[in-house]
Amino acid sequence: MIRRILRLTRWELFKLRRLWMPWIILAVLVILNQLSLWGTYATYDSTPADQYVVSVPANAGGEESAIRVSCDDIEDGTANSLLADIPDEFREQVRQEVESHRERCLEIREQIAAGRQRFVQHCILPSSLANGLKAVKDFVPILVIILATSVFGREYTLGTFRPVMSRGVRRWEFLGAKALSIALTSGAWLLIVSLTVVVSSLAVALLTGEDVISADAGQWLSAAVIFGKLICALLPYIAVSLFFTVLTRSGTGGVSIALGHFLFELITISPLTKIFSPTVGNYMLATNVMMVLQLDFVPPANEGASVFASFFDMYLNPLLVMFAYTVVAGAAAAWLFLRRDVTGPRGE
Repeated sequence: MIRRILRLTRWELFKLRRLWMPWIILAVLVILNQLSLWGTYATYDSTPADQYVVSVPANAGGEESAIRVSCDDIEDGTANSLLADIPDEFREQVRQEVESHRERCLEIREQIAAGRQRFVQHCILPSSLANGLKAVKDFVPILVIILATSVFGREYTLGTFRPVMSRGVRRWEFLGAKALSIALTSGAWLLIVSLTVVVSSLAVALLTGEDVISADAGQWLSAAVIFGKLICALLPYIAVSLFFTVLTRSGTGGVSIALGHFLFELITISPLTKIFSPTVGNYMLATNVMMVLQLDFVPPANEGASVFASFFDMYLNPLLVMFAYTVVAGAAAAWLFLRRDVTGPRGE
């Protein structure tokens, strides 16, 4: 039984490799991810260093000049030698301007350190890997809905159910292989995105002279957790997408309803909680998926009976809701698919 599903899944993956849709979606994810990483690098690279330009008023010949000083130059006295060539009538004015920079040195260095920290977190391994996955987390559910509905809806459009069933393939095996191939394809997307982050981070490290891998080794675990959370978040949307596609017997109808359901939950969560109850969002799929993707998995700090309640509200409840949507939507899709007649091509 499992062997038959895996064999069908292998065939489904072969068909997916020959379609444009999965490759287009992969390209979109990679581009979004790389724009985030290289945009951060460009911002950091354009940030001025600890060096300030002090303008010198025009001399008798009408020519203006400038000197460059840094906080190190000011504090070690090097700036005094830079002022030696300035005409006497302007020297005191320039000296006062240099001294005004001295008062801002601590603030400037803190800004530079904070900017470098942001750069390391976004562009240097292992932090860049976690941030790279976070950069695409809001788009992956939408793209998976499009993939699932288009792939399964294509079978209705072309009417290819009958040839497959005539070869002795059971319907639930066919549906299971479709769902598994979509899940594996989504996982492959995230893996390829992660690999592009690794390559880009190495390139950025070489361009900037930073360490290839930063000292924050704990971010490797953070990246692995985010990867796992993304996979878990995709499963209910795959099941819901298959259900709406089977319900409408159309890829177009399936993607319209599935995306409409996704956007409806995001838009209506605020008014629904105000009209009915603040707990309404606890039972909506999009709300719980976003909560899981945004949460950092750390143990509760408080003690006592409230620990379990806090843990349940923050972690278990969203995961249970996602599991329930996956099981119910998947079972409903299988029930409809097993009991409906196989139709010919719809020609959408």
